[in-house]
Amino acid sequence: MDTLRSMRPSAHALALLIVLGCFLKLSAAANSVVANTDHENYKTMEYNKQLVLQCNVSNAESANQFVMTWLKEGKPVVPDDKIKIIESENKLVISKASEEHYGNYTCQAVNKKTNATENVMKKSIHVIMGPVITMPSDTPVVEGERLRLHCSVKGYPTPLVDWSVDGKVVNISDSRIKFEDDRDVRKAYLLIENVQMSDRHSYKCKASNIANQDNTGAEAATFVRVKDKLAALWPFLGICAEVAILCTIILIYEKKRNKAELDESDTDQSPEQKNTPDHGKDVRQRK
Repeated sequence: MDTLRSMRPSAHALALLIVLGCFLKLSAAANSVVANTDHENYKTMEYNKQLVLQCNVSNAESANQFVMTWLKEGKPVVPDDKIKIIESENKLVISKASEEHYGNYTCQAVNKKTNATENVMKKSIHVIMGPVITMPSDTPVVEGERLRLHCSVKGYPTPLVDWSVDGKVVNISDSRIKFEDDRDVRKAYLLIENVQMSDRHSYKCKASNIANQDNTGAEAATFVRVKDKLAALWPFLGICAEVAILCTIILIYEKKRNKAELDESDTDQSPEQKNTPDHGKDVRQRK
């Protein structure tokens, strides 16, 4: 029993351990990296607009002892014509953000004196992008052909796509209607086989991800114009009709002109030039 009692930590030792633990926690909290995220560890970027990432050491007194370095997917960020690193402001600035710029970034505070990369203060920033949809406003198709509508969407994480027709859910029970994926984007294509006149509607594509989960998401609509099967022949038939009318006019004109010339020749002929029996007798008598 005396041996077991001697192994128990004294109250003084326990107090020292508690104080030491609190001190370590306070020290860690005093020197931590804070990022300008939008919510949690996410930063939302807008396509083709400026993106600014900024990290600061929480303890302003020791902030000058550190320099902020930047990583993307674990690799150092290399400045270029779009990316700039402003060390004095602990900023990473992207002038026109695009698909190549979203992903997982890390800012780490490196001690200027030691320049150590181990046990440094770090902060992860997940850069995401809300969906951006590209789709024509009008889509012409000939009756009986295949209709293929493409909801061309960009975003990160990969957006979820939904389709509607005149505000109603697409009738997937129709055997003519089906969906196709575009790489990682599910249901990016809406296909309708053997298009009918009844398919003439407004089709809307809606895309959403975590970047716009609090609102209605991105939308784009196209109006499908179904043309008659013979629509392509109408111009050709019109040309044929014009040619036929022109030929008829020319024939009528030529017929009337020839008739007028014949009448005119009969009128201009003199009596002496006519072949009469008496005229022939006079000629023979002179001989």
